[in-house]
Amino acid sequence: RRHGCDGLPDGARRRLTRSVGTLLGLGRLRNALLLRGVAVWIGVRLMAGWAGIGDPTLAQELFILALVGGLVVWDARRRNEHVWLANLGVSAWPMAVLGACGALPLELLVP
Repeated sequence: RRHGCDGLPDGARRRLTRSVGTLLGLGRLRNALLLRGVAVWIGVRLMAGWAGIGDPTLAQELFILALVGGLVVWDARRRNEHVWLANLGVSAWPMAVLGACGALPLELLVP
């Protein structure tokens, strides 16, 4: 079994690259997941502000990003998009990462 420079076996690297590449190649769905990530982030930050967390710590920011990713996946499952993406070989992790990527610039810029 050969290992690449990143320590992953060749088959695992191909599957991961294909899964992320497939998701990034689907323009409308990619943009929808990014925009949902932004919308969910706005809601989560409003709720955090309502709970008294005005300027979150690093741990709280990471939790907010993980929560946004999870809620984006939950929303995709609610819309049954996960079934279509599973047929294309895309798991839930790339959807969560893409949803969190929509919120990441906002989390870094907004205090």
